[in-house]
Amino acid sequence: MKKSLMGSIIIICSVLLIFASALICILGIPRIVDSVFPDSEHFRLPGMVFMWITAAPVMLVLIILITVGKTINEKDYISYIYIQRFRIISMLVLCDTALYLIPIIFFLIPDHFDLGVIAVCITIQICGFSLSAVSYTASAVMEKASEYKDEVDTMI
Repeated sequence: MKKSLMGSIIIICSVLLIFASALICILGIPRIVDSVFPDSEHFRLPGMVFMWITAAPVMLVLIILITVGKTINEKDYISYIYIQRFRIISMLVLCDTALYLIPIIFFLIPDHFDLGVIAVCITIQICGFSLSAVSYTASAVMEKASEYKDEVDTMI
């Protein structure tokens, strides 16, 4: 696959995901919070704020992926830039995943116990830990490849 095509695909997918995430934040989050807290007005605003806070790292990851797509179009596949960006993505996903401990603890309280919400939060955590591990592994592989490339360049 050509570098420009791969970079363009990453950019297009990231931009589309940013728009989809923005729509979900604007239209979906109030409905989700209303379905989780149908009778409780005082949990509505904190629930929406929490979900918007957890959407922020997702948006940052997508913006970083746009810069990765641009870099692929301009530079080589093996670069220290990718290592840094994949590590940042790994940390952002890990922080976002850690935030989901808050609703798990909240919904374990007997007055607010909701197994469905707990199951969704645990699923999000599993996916988040997996994505964080994949991103960190990609940065480690890119670091090794970059070291090998530097060795080959110095030999030649």
